Amino acid sequence: MSAAVASDATKDREQHCEAYFYLGEYQIITGNPQEAKILFQHAVDTQLTSFIEYTAAQAELKRLPATD
Repeated sequence: MSAAVASDATKDREQHCEAYFYLGEYQIITGNPQEAKILFQHAVDTQLTSFIEYTAAQAELKRLPATD
């Protein structure tokens, strides 16, 4: 996540959206769906609707099983 930090606020948000999504994918691969959901939600929370990672994070959140 430290690599996603940028001095420009817009660039910082963009890079965090990407980082959250790909880290979420990694968490799915390594068997941590709960952590993945948190990261995908962070990607969605960036509100970068034009980013493919934003849309993909929404899709992953719908795909992952609901938890109590």
